[in-house]
Amino acid sequence: PAASIAKADAIGAQKLVQQVGQRFHDQAPNHRMSTLQDLLHGKRLEVNETLGHLLNLAREHNIDTPASRHAYQLVKAIDAFQ
Repeated sequence: PAASIAKADAIGAQKLVQQVGQRFHDQAPNHRMSTLQDLLHGKRLEVNETLGHLLNLAREHNIDTPASRHAYQLVKAIDAFQ
C-alpha cells in the first residue's frame, strides 16, 4: 500500500489510507500499533528510528516534509514527558 499511497494524489492517498484503517478495524479490532503500545506501557518511543529516519531521507533527497516534521516534533515532546 505504501507505493500506491506515494503515487496517488492527495484525495486518492487519503482514500487508500482510510481503506487500510478500515481493514485493520474489521480484521483486527484490538490491534494497537507498536508506538501506541509503547506509549501505553510507558516505554521510550522510537521516534528517531522511525520519523527521524524518514526526515533524514527526505532531507538527503531535497523533499520537503512539513507534516512529518511537525509530527516528529509532537512525538518527541510526548516522549520527553514519559
